Amino acid sequence: MKRTKLLALFGSICLILALTVSFTGLGSVLADNPQDELPPGIAKKVEPEPELLPPSTQPLVILSGSDYEMGYQYGYQAAEGMNWFKNKLWAEMLGEEPGAYYAMGGWTEEEVYEILQGFQYYIREYTPEFIDIFKGMADGSTAAGYPISYADALLMNAEWDMEVATSEEANYPEPVEPLPPHHCSSFAAWGDETSEDAVITIHSEDDPFAYTMGAVVFPDEGNNVIQGGGEAGTWAFTYLQNDKGLFIGLTASPAKRDVDNQFGLPVNLSLFHLARYCDTAEEAKDMLLSFKLTCGYIYLICDSDGDCYAIETTGALKSVRTAGDFGEKDFLVITNHYITEEMQDSQGTIKPTSSTARRYEQLFDNLTEY
Repeated sequence: MKRTKLLALFGSICLILALTVSFTGLGSVLADNPQDELPPGIAKKVEPEPELLPPSTQPLVILSGSDYEMGYQYGYQAAEGMNWFKNKLWAEMLGEEPGAYYAMGGWTEEEVYEILQGFQYYIREYTPEFIDIFKGMADGSTAAGYPISYADALLMNAEWDMEVATSEEANYPEPVEPLPPHHCSSFAAWGDETSEDAVITIHSEDDPFAYTMGAVVFPDEGNNVIQGGGEAGTWAFTYLQNDKGLFIGLTASPAKRDVDNQFGLPVNLSLFHLARYCDTAEEAKDMLLSFKLTCGYIYLICDSDGDCYAIETTGALKSVRTAGDFGEKDFLVITNHYITEEMQDSQGTIKPTSSTARRYEQLFDNLTEY
């Protein structure tokens, strides 16, 4: 079995820590326990100011147990960040109606709940474990002093998919059940592309999110998973890897037609479910192709044997490409646009000078040349 290396590059520094020391808490203890007064003539030692961790350092949560227990632990440990994210999302959903097509906002609270019920329909069909996970998140965060609801937890993981509700062909599912009380690049290289007997996967992202954190998850059922980069409350963002060596990277891509924007399984949940329950790239590909998806995303799926797929998706279409389909040799690249012919109508014209085209060309050329 070949080794898999995961190198995740962030716009901000992401440190995974096994032990986090809170200097803020230390400062509080010192303030509550001042030094005894010293006799006259004896110099008092001046302690240096404690240094806070850099603002860009990303916290890490460790989760294990049943679905509900993992949700509770996540909610309890990340309660403050989840509360911030919840407030941000509801401000977006209830704010002024945006000018851009396929954009979120201008909804009432009841309309948001109705949209979430549409997503819950597909969550129950494809990833039912998240029903208990979201209940646990709500209970854990509330127990920590930051009340959130099941609907809040679902909304955190459907943020990227909410815009599909503005499509005239969204096909709202029936019947639904009531709710309980973006620039990225990724590539994989293997074989002759690497200097050692290994598969290398790299993902980079550039997003202005706050309260981001990574998670290492040890579920009672399924694979252990590490994921990173998402805001507190999300279960996946743009990269994951499990203990079988399966890597999944994600980028967003245009989905300009109404038919490409549908109710389906939210992307965060599809990502985590694939990493938790699939051991190989082939298994993950087949499972992803069986899902009813929402809008424009590209998945890079690669395992430790060097089996890799780039899967381009919208709510209406899915297309799979492999190394060699477009001149690659032992590598695959995804950025923020589709490559396969059958997906071109979904995205319209991509200018050669666009960021996504330039990043794709640069990665492709470097992997070809070096």
